[in-house]
Amino acid sequence: MSTVITSPFGRVLIVYGLGVAAAMCVSEAVTELGKIAQEFHPGSHSTIGFIMSMPSLVVALGALLAGYLVDRLGDRRVLYAGVVVMILGDACAIAVPSLGLLLAARALTGVGYVLTAVAAITALIRLTKGHQRTMALALWSTFVPMSFLLPFLSAGLAAELGTWRAAFGFHIALMLGLLVLAVLAIPRRTEGERAVRSRGVGKVLRAPMVYLLGISFAGDSFLQTGVLATLGHYLAAKYNQPEVAVAHWNAVSMVVNALACLSVGLLLRRGVSSRAVTTLGILITGIPGALLYGTDLGFMNSIYAVWGLMFGSGLLVGMWTLVPYTAPSPETNGATSGLVTQFTLLGVLLGPPAYFAAQAAGAGVTVAVFLGALVVCALRYPVCRLADHAPKTSAARAVVVEATH
Repeated sequence: MSTVITSPFGRVLIVYGLGVAAAMCVSEAVTELGKIAQEFHPGSHSTIGFIMSMPSLVVALGALLAGYLVDRLGDRRVLYAGVVVMILGDACAIAVPSLGLLLAARALTGVGYVLTAVAAITALIRLTKGHQRTMALALWSTFVPMSFLLPFLSAGLAAELGTWRAAFGFHIALMLGLLVLAVLAIPRRTEGERAVRSRGVGKVLRAPMVYLLGISFAGDSFLQTGVLATLGHYLAAKYNQPEVAVAHWNAVSMVVNALACLSVGLLLRRGVSSRAVTTLGILITGIPGALLYGTDLGFMNSIYAVWGLMFGSGLLVGMWTLVPYTAPSPETNGATSGLVTQFTLLGVLLGPPAYFAAQAAGAGVTVAVFLGALVVCALRYPVCRLADHAPKTSAARAVVVEATH
């Protein structure tokens, strides 16, 4: 057993599992919002929605700071600290007697989320290299859609026990189990790694490639979450279908999106360029999206269009393999990952309200917002060019990483 979890593949799966479990701190509340509202009787629906989105807000505000801590203290230490803070946040959520304290508990969980997520991606970069790193980062890009599938397990448990608090208890148990595996599997930093201290947050903030990649990821997350959050309302109003039917089909969209993310690693390993993958992703996202919002496809054809759109979006979001190319130096991988994550979560926060507003304004505005987000996704092309035409730079960086790690 110890050999399995300490193998490169085992370590990647454990770190990935922690990323999925961390993102679940957002999605764990989705299926329980109705029960929470029944218990606390909030003054507005937006307050209940904020219970779900509070951790994402913390990530959007604090990911760069988390990256700085990772570079200063090491990914392993910050990863464990983040898991512990998330467990404390969930424990507080279980015990709180009021809605205000529940929001505070969710903010605490968000602190753990941002520490865990940024440390996890940095750990994957440290623990892998070459094709192994390509596949690991492609796998990492699926952690958000996977986190939205797993809470259905805890929802069943919560219904069986008759309380929404059981969902948070399930999350605690999952995090504890993964924490034990991580302690056993993830190696400590070497003497060379401990000697490295980040002096590079300023470098990261002055690195244009980080901004191009981060903003392009924000465009994709804006597009993806906007489509998913408004799709039920949009199709129900357009085709007179119940929103619950759309929600069931959306689960398939998450699976399709995750498969597309994984296919990015396979395509890059087979020599397909990053620019070609980006172009393919934009086309596969854009064509069905334009048909979805600009024409009358019918209900099921619209669902199929969403599946195609989500596959293309998965090709775009699956390109976390580009992140190491944007870091100004190896010791700034944490801050670089943090800043890219921060932009990505800003897209998550802005997408749903922007899409609701666009759909209220009319079909033309909705199409314009959708296509505008695609244009933002294309900002990564200079980073793709750097990755596709810098094999010598990549090799040199690998040598530097090995020397410092």
